[in-house]
Amino acid sequence: MARGVEYVVAAQGPDGSWLGKWGVCFTYGTWFACEALAASGDARAPKAIDRACFFLASKQNDDGGWGESAESCVQKRYVRAPSTVVQTAWAALTLALSRNALFTPSLAKACELLVRTQAADGDWAVQEGMYGVFNQTCGVTYTAYRNVFPVWALARAAQRVKQP
Repeated sequence: MARGVEYVVAAQGPDGSWLGKWGVCFTYGTWFACEALAASGDARAPKAIDRACFFLASKQNDDGGWGESAESCVQKRYVRAPSTVVQTAWAALTLALSRNALFTPSLAKACELLVRTQAADGDWAVQEGMYGVFNQTCGVTYTAYRNVFPVWALARAAQRVKQP
């Protein structure tokens, strides 16, 4: 565990992000790394998660969501795109890991987007973009992501509100 945490902490970029390898790209990598740090219970986790949340908050679109182009994987820099529910959910999951009240407005806007874009039958738009990548160049569609991650993010945000 200690070696794994050391690796994750060392891999965090100067801007607070992590490069993703299986999802697009910094939004996914940052969420994934923060999940690992939060689960580890390591004393460095809160500081690293807050740095990640500052990064994500700086990338939030005006509509309250996040959208990152698959081109980020090729260029190794964040390339903004229109918001998607999956990337918004990844960012919201990360923001909800932080206890820093600075991120509450960003989290609230993300949740508002997720609720606003949900269809009457409980589903979200069929496919808004590429969420996954293979070898950082081949986009992959994961159709279940649009239902799994938004529900998870809304549940975590609700739990965060209930906790002191």
